[in-house]
Amino acid sequence: MLNQILVATVAVMALAAASASAAVCDPSKVPAAFAAKHPVAIQPVITQFGDRSDIKAQVFGFLDYQDGCNLVLKNFTYYPDLGQTVMYGVKGEVNDTNAFPISTVPVTTSDGTIPRVFKLDSGKSMDDFNHIKIFSLQSNTVVATATLYPLSAAAGSANGTAAGSASARSAAAGSVGAGAAGVAAAVGAGVAALLL
Repeated sequence: MLNQILVATVAVMALAAASASAAVCDPSKVPAAFAAKHPVAIQPVITQFGDRSDIKAQVFGFLDYQDGCNLVLKNFTYYPDLGQTVMYGVKGEVNDTNAFPISTVPVTTSDGTIPRVFKLDSGKSMDDFNHIKIFSLQSNTVVATATLYPLSAAAGSANGTAAGSASARSAAAGSVGAGAAGVAAAVGAGVAALLL
């Protein structure tokens, strides 16, 4: 009985270690299609502040990377701030509606003099998106977009294959993590049953 508990515990620990070691964000990995053409221009979507045609919006600059875990806005001007502005990612076409948050660092008013670094949130990777949207939660408005690379460029590059592999590894790691949690629960229930 003690041997069964020990074997089950070791199995759970091995699964948990495997899921923990599958790092999503790799500082040394930037998609080749983005690395080849960086920095990319920020494309403004708005021209005025909300419904106030008398207040002109200024949004321009460049999107670059510091490493595989940090995006950088350079020479970025954003004025006035529409409120609660954040960075979203999109995998597909820039106008796709499947956008998701990629960094909790707020995008605030900027005059273009200081580069702004945006660390990707936990569980995010540059392989997860090929466009970014700068989005105001308060006004529910896309402020600007930037295309890191078209999907066709990623598919044709060696790193595009690696990106697909990384996504598969991430999905597998998620499955392993979920599996480890399920195994842990089952082992816990089994150990309790054995002890009762």
